[in-house]
Amino acid sequence: MLTPAQIAHFEIFGFLLLRRIFTPAEIANITCEANQIWRDDLERQPDENPYQIVVPFVEERPRLAQLPEDDRIYLPIVDLLGPDFVWGGSEGHKGSFTEENVLQWHADRPDQVGVRYARVKVMIYLQPMRKETGALRVIPGSHYPPFREPLMALHQDLNGTAQNDTSLHAFGVPGPDLPCHPLEVEPGDVVMFNDYLFHGIYGKQKGRSFITVKYVKFAAEPQTEEDFEMLRSDDAGFGRLHEAFRGSQRPRIRDMVEKLRGWEERLKASQ
Repeated sequence: MLTPAQIAHFEIFGFLLLRRIFTPAEIANITCEANQIWRDDLERQPDENPYQIVVPFVEERPRLAQLPEDDRIYLPIVDLLGPDFVWGGSEGHKGSFTEENVLQWHADRPDQVGVRYARVKVMIYLQPMRKETGALRVIPGSHYPPFREPLMALHQDLNGTAQNDTSLHAFGVPGPDLPCHPLEVEPGDVVMFNDYLFHGIYGKQKGRSFITVKYVKFAAEPQTEEDFEMLRSDDAGFGRLHEAFRGSQRPRIRDMVEKLRGWEERLKASQ
């Protein structure tokens, strides 16, 4: 469970770094299963692209499938979102996003802040990450609308190319020099951050691999197909339940997917 100070830190700054959550032996087991999934993915669809993303991910292996309900992750999520949240999906990332080893400044939910739902991402890194070698950089407090609005200039489209340095154009400094906080981690650390927070990655990322699990809290429950399309449009994993979770009898997993199953059935009945 989180302390009141940790909860306040997350609410005000939009992120939390929890140190030494998993032991080296646990990380070794997690890494072993993760590598199996990435190898299987390459066998199914060989690709010269050095970057892999597999969705869904943790649902594919027994040890990984325990992560969403592990006390060390689950209980902090309850502290941050309350008990009435749903499963938001999982991803496994391996390699560099781009040949330039750059992920420009952005927010994952640029147009939906506070409108419908709150979302927390949990990142589990499998290698050490430093500021200049692929660590996630965040702009603290950028999930708040008054601060967020001027930062939307970072989402401008320059010649339709995602890798253009919008920071240089908007604020006169290159992306790597924009004021930020780098979340430097060791294997076993866990990062939790608000999905509306502005973040970026700069620097070498050889062999970079991490696992993301997501949790969603609704201010207003989705009721219509239009509501679900809004959610699916910016998250390919949301609401697409893996069979390992769809019929799970494990209490925490069942609670996280029960509403998703109910919404899914209700939408099918209305079509």
